[in-house]
Amino acid sequence: MLPKSCRVGSDMNQLANPRKAKAKAKTPESLDQPRGADDNFTQLAGDLVSANAKFYRGAPIILLVAPIVAYQELDAKVREYVKVWGKLTDKSQEHELYEIPNSQLVEIHRRISMYRSVAEGVLDLAPMFLVALVASYETFFGNLIRVILLARPEIISSSDRNLSFRDLVEVGSIESARERIIEREIDEVMRSSLSDQHGWIEQKLVLKIKDGNVLWPGLVEMLERRNLITHTDGVVSSQYLQAAKKFGFEAADVKLGDRLDVQGAYLREKIDLVLEFGIKLIQVVWRKILPLQLDSAVGDLNHVAYELIVDRRFKLAANLLKFGLDEMKKHGTEAARKQMVVNYANAVKMGGDKEAAVKILDKEDWTATNDKYRICVHSVRDEVSDAVKLMKSVADAGLIDASEFRQWPVFETMRAESSFAAEFEKVFGEKLLGESDSVGTEAVDIEPVATGM
Repeated sequence: MLPKSCRVGSDMNQLANPRKAKAKAKTPESLDQPRGADDNFTQLAGDLVSANAKFYRGAPIILLVAPIVAYQELDAKVREYVKVWGKLTDKSQEHELYEIPNSQLVEIHRRISMYRSVAEGVLDLAPMFLVALVASYETFFGNLIRVILLARPEIISSSDRNLSFRDLVEVGSIESARERIIEREIDEVMRSSLSDQHGWIEQKLVLKIKDGNVLWPGLVEMLERRNLITHTDGVVSSQYLQAAKKFGFEAADVKLGDRLDVQGAYLREKIDLVLEFGIKLIQVVWRKILPLQLDSAVGDLNHVAYELIVDRRFKLAANLLKFGLDEMKKHGTEAARKQMVVNYANAVKMGGDKEAAVKILDKEDWTATNDKYRICVHSVRDEVSDAVKLMKSVADAGLIDASEFRQWPVFETMRAESSFAAEFEKVFGEKLLGESDSVGTEAVDIEPVATGM
């Protein structure tokens, strides 16, 4: 579900929020763009982020708690039964010894066997998550193909796929016929290999996705390991080793017949990889087939990165923003680019490298920007007195309100400063933080300005 809008104010806010900036007059050039096509890409990105968040937030908790709960529950069932039917013969701090009637041994063994089965099943949770993660990426990719075909229907028009007369009678309309052809195209693509699936996009849109993409080998490895889990119980096959050689993923210490496990660190790495690769793929495709929707694409990338910063996934946010600034040739408006720079610097800082964050900011000229930019730049640099001096002016101008000072990650370190809190109380007539509030940021169901500015 896409987040709800928080507020729209200045032109800067609208530029940062593509979902609020789309109600503008149509130019002659924009009439050539499919209506709602940018909405489809926005929804696709939102769905990918939402699906990925379930793994990012849910998997660590389940992998941590499930073994504990399973052990306590089943251990209690065995102990309770033994205490009811057995006779205590010895007890110490380390153990209790019971004498069990022969008539109850079958049930005792059944309960112990059930405990062992559940314990072994818990060990398979991480591989199960990996299988589900790959499935979520495949779902995303199928939906991406649909968005491409809807935005560029000429791909279908030039397709050699056809419907029989019986099919045409069954579907009853041109729209339904097109939908059936789209479904067949998606089904055919998704039945091919991962490389061929992405090759379809490369061929149809004349893009390079795989060559030189540092994330591609890791994506292939994830799929190949999923195949091992589902087909060989994790035992390394010759196909896995051949794929490693062909696509360049690391397998130097892996031999035929080895068993590959899925640990928590590996799973977390792949969760991040799926989201990073997917968002970057959306951006490349979106800008290629809908070049007039550049502002929407840039705004959506900034919005996704902001959500990741709020979710404290700083490295991933920084990677996406660096991609948008350094690898994408176009950045939309200068305001949008500046917003990305501030978010990028803040993500790097919150990820633990303030020196690098300051260097990012120092490459820009901030003298021509308004106070809203400058107070954020001062905050990233931890220039407390300069940020305090600007608070009243940005508040009086309606550039930043009280809730945004409380919530935006860019002000996280500022919120811990007594002078900043005192100025906030003076300007807004209320305390910056309540007794139960923490200085850190938490994910909330709002949509602040996508820059966090």
